[in-house]
Amino acid sequence: MANEKTAYQEKLEAQLEEIEAQMKKWRAKLNQLRADARIEAERQLDGLEQQRDNVRKQLNELRESSGDTWENMKSSVDDALNDLKQSFNNVMDRMR
Repeated sequence: MANEKTAYQEKLEAQLEEIEAQMKKWRAKLNQLRADARIEAERQLDGLEQQRDNVRKQLNELRESSGDTWENMKSSVDDALNDLKQSFNNVMDRMR
């Protein structure tokens, strides 16, 4: 079970790192936007960063959990990550 938990954590971490890399890429492009578009893009990226922080917090709590507790937390973390991915994709579609 410990190996399953570790594999799950590594998978989540890799997914978060991919999203974070894309967010940094888009944040770097903000200066190329018009002022009004830049303000809206910053607001949207700020929201994504808040969602990311929530997922990271839940992942840290999962890391600290023991026994079967992590299995119970897994669904909540999966839901939060899926929400982040969906929000990320929506924001990226609007920014393209």
